[in-house]
Amino acid sequence: MYFALALVPAFLYGSMGIILLKVGGDARQHTLGVALGSFVSATVLALVLGLDTDSTSILVAFCAGIVVGLASYLQISAFHKIGVSRVMPLTTGGQLLGISLLGILLFGEWLGSAALPVGLVGLALIILGVMLTSWQQKPTGGFDEGGDVVAVPYDPVAVAAPGKGSPTPVDTRPKQLVSGLIDTGLSTLFYIAFPIIIRYWEVDPLRSFFYQAFGILLVGFIVSFPFFTKQLGRVDTRWSKYTLAAMIPGGMWGLGVVIMQFSQVKVGVAVGFSLSQLSVIIATFGGIWILGEKRTRKEMVAISLGVVVLVVGALLLGVAKSLDVA
Repeated sequence: MYFALALVPAFLYGSMGIILLKVGGDARQHTLGVALGSFVSATVLALVLGLDTDSTSILVAFCAGIVVGLASYLQISAFHKIGVSRVMPLTTGGQLLGISLLGILLFGEWLGSAALPVGLVGLALIILGVMLTSWQQKPTGGFDEGGDVVAVPYDPVAVAAPGKGSPTPVDTRPKQLVSGLIDTGLSTLFYIAFPIIIRYWEVDPLRSFFYQAFGILLVGFIVSFPFFTKQLGRVDTRWSKYTLAAMIPGGMWGLGVVIMQFSQVKVGVAVGFSLSQLSVIIATFGGIWILGEKRTRKEMVAISLGVVVLVVGALLLGVAKSLDVA
């Protein structure tokens, strides 16, 4: 039962990006909606568990929330530029690598005789998995050798729609790809910093979640302001049905945090964390099949193999953690 419960965060995390882009709306609306949804779930949790009243914990949790808010904003921006199926394998692999390496350097993990070699193999597989899932086939006149349209970054406004009196369409997709990868890299760094901050100051992740969510909400409100999203127009589009719909994925993220923390008590931190990383399967193939993010046949083979390698690497990191000395 607890093993099945530990799989729920993977479903929730993996579905977030898919639901965001499926319901429609722009990055500005999604950013604020996710922040609002997170705050609502955190408020409910605070009413049930109460709040941490230690001043240091409050400050650290709030700062950690600001970090997560920036990570969420950049990740959502990347979703719109290059697609969920490209972003999630990169950010999942990056988080696994970063958190594991910092765990060794800052907290002295993997000290067991068998932990280090198993962990190093896991890290190597994660690097290989990221390389495979991010591989793109070189365009050859718009088609690959098998006749499939060469994959392009997901971007509904990348090419201006032709029409009477409209300017000549300008293909900005290469720029979008670079920009999306930069956003993905930065968001991954922030997502790595978040659990490290919480762990370093030994903050209760559940009883301080309200303060984290307040930091997320503050960032979400600021960065979604039209002044910071000029590319989406001068009109403030945040207060719409799309923002309300985006609260659902935000609430899902908050629920995933709670379930993961609870399940880790029952199945262990290593197993719980490893299972949560299975979200990469849902996000990657959901982005391709549900959102229609295009891939060639050769890219699909590389992506499928890469996801399998990533999952195996994540499970090995969990094994390494279980082999660690106290």
